[in-house]
Amino acid sequence: MTTPPPLPRYQPYSAPSATWPEAWADRAALRAAGLCIRAADDVMGVLRRWDLDSIVPFLTHASASLRDTLVAGGWPAQPLRIGVKAPAAWCKPLFDQASPLPVQWWSLGGDVHAAQSCRTHALDAVVERCGDTGLLVHTLERGEHEALWADWTQERPVTFPAVFPARLDVSSLQWHEVGEDEWPLAHDLIIAAATLARDPARVTLADLLRGRHGGSGCFNPSSPATGLRPLATQRPWRETALWQVASSLTVAGAFPSPVRVAAARLCGAASAQTDWPVTESFRLATALAAAAVLREEPTSLLRLAAVQLGCTCDEEGLATLERAHDAVDEASCEESLDNIGFLQAEAATGEPVSLTTGRLAAGMSIAFANAPASRIRFILEDFLDVLSESGRLVGRDQELALLKRAFGVIDRAATRAAARRPMPAPTPAAAPTDAAAAMTASAAPTSEARKAA
Repeated sequence: MTTPPPLPRYQPYSAPSATWPEAWADRAALRAAGLCIRAADDVMGVLRRWDLDSIVPFLTHASASLRDTLVAGGWPAQPLRIGVKAPAAWCKPLFDQASPLPVQWWSLGGDVHAAQSCRTHALDAVVERCGDTGLLVHTLERGEHEALWADWTQERPVTFPAVFPARLDVSSLQWHEVGEDEWPLAHDLIIAAATLARDPARVTLADLLRGRHGGSGCFNPSSPATGLRPLATQRPWRETALWQVASSLTVAGAFPSPVRVAAARLCGAASAQTDWPVTESFRLATALAAAAVLREEPTSLLRLAAVQLGCTCDEEGLATLERAHDAVDEASCEESLDNIGFLQAEAATGEPVSLTTGRLAAGMSIAFANAPASRIRFILEDFLDVLSESGRLVGRDQELALLKRAFGVIDRAATRAAARRPMPAPTPAAAPTDAAAAMTASAAPTSEARKAA
């Protein structure tokens, strides 16, 4: 069962379209070209196994360059392929929703294995019923090409790479209940999960040759009010899907239902990414909407603080950073991870934009959450000295001053948190043994001896 893609409900710019050929002759030519490309890639793989990288240096990055060239060169893209397990009346609300991306819905039998069906039929995602009113979504994962996020409904640990992830793709989604008014948002999340399953880190060359990629091209905003700004990109499908979920979340309300929580975690993480091409006002609105759903969740507060500071809302951002550090202190960070190393890498390689400064301020709260209160001031001062000497903030005195203010906020919050912690109870002294008592009595001078002295 296949339904044609409906008209877009939101269209911030020219919606990407599928370019997979319809005519059999064009498909045959495309298949022949794909076979030649795969043969060339196999040859390069054999040469790499023979350790010929030093003789032919380009072999090291040949496969990645080939994939990038195919996408940038306009290799055709297939519509999103989403399977529905045992479709019935329960899935009609999904089909009734509009999507800005081309989607094909495929019918699957009730006895099939959802994850296996993804791999067998090259489906981007499979949706099945969970209970009476819930949904379970699986995305395509192959071997080493696993998703970075297990489930958007699950809170991630308070670490720098978890608070500011490089990728947003998810393995699965599980909602035990979907409210009647939440079907549009659930639909948008399913589309986003299927789209992000086409992340370059998730697809193989064979997938790409089948048309499983996010397209290429440039944004073409229809009006300044949409929130998107022009930016050349090779991920227009990804940006479209994220914009759709963020737009739906801002009008969905703040009640923390499982569907809204999943959307809030996705949008909060996207809003703190420096490469998300949206205006500051839309970025800030998205971060605020996500924080309203997630309340006092540490990761959400840290992202909101980073976005507020990056959008020049300094006073609001510093106040949020103080709340975030209190929440981080209560949650306790993962000590086994080198958060300071991630923070230094962000300082060295981050994009030269104001949002990076906000991410550094929030990262300081993460990196030094487990440090003793007496050492935080010295550690932070050393980090700011290294940052100022590295050239990262040369000529950007205002951002350096903002980081110093953030350092003061973290220092005060850490001192306050240390004062709240209960003092460790003194260890009771062990009762002396008979031998120890006799030794003490023989060593101690008697009162008569002290008087004689």
